[in-house]
Amino acid sequence: MAGDGRHRPVLDSLRHGRGNRSWSVLRRVSGSHRSCARAMTVLIVGAAVSGRAAMGLALSDSSDVVVYDDDPAAIADLPPSVVTVNATTYSDALRDASLVVLSPGLPQTLGIVEDARGRGIRILGEVEFALEHIATPYCAVTGTNGKTTVTGATADMLIASGRKARAVGNIGAPLSAAVDEDADVFVIEMSSFQLHTATSFHPSAAAITNIAADHLDTHGSFEAYSAAKAKIFTHQDSTDLLTWDADDEG
Repeated sequence: MAGDGRHRPVLDSLRHGRGNRSWSVLRRVSGSHRSCARAMTVLIVGAAVSGRAAMGLALSDSSDVVVYDDDPAAIADLPPSVVTVNATTYSDALRDASLVVLSPGLPQTLGIVEDARGRGIRILGEVEFALEHIATPYCAVTGTNGKTTVTGATADMLIASGRKARAVGNIGAPLSAAVDEDADVFVIEMSSFQLHTATSFHPSAAAITNIAADHLDTHGSFEAYSAAKAKIFTHQDSTDLLTWDADDEG
């Protein structure tokens, strides 16, 4: 049986007099308007799918963009306006950086990340960087198993109810590439890697499918992995909705 933040079943909305509460929760604005973004020097760590999406978003802000990757092939085709650096050449770029955007899955023990932290430079994951550019409400799904299925199903149900929903995140579509889409709500699949870097992530509605030992080579322990997953609800309050499997031992 699934429960919400007040330990009640979530599938029987009429029984608890909740009516259309699920959509009213999602209607609350989460994030800030694109106009609030300001040009600055953004250093993006990692040039894979999420990093490239963040790069495109930063360029659209008219920011100076630096991309860090130790794989020459990963940065070979980047736009000429983008400065590229690696583990031996990033020092000058980091000195000028206002923000570091860390791609999911990369360790926070990387030299460039530790140096940025030591300099007091703000560090965000790609999802939170994107959220600073939108005013669209969002909900989020995490868990060890089934999160992609639940994310897709949630978006499909919202679409079937007449909402313009978009599934993004770990499902394969970076939020940074979708900030200008005409959507009523984003359904964000969040991996433990994406949540690990979260500092202010606050979905109006969130779901945890289950928690089982996974990615311990990166997180170091089951406790650390669970703590990363728990960041999906760290900033929620009594006005938000949290759904989880009350029978899950994790």
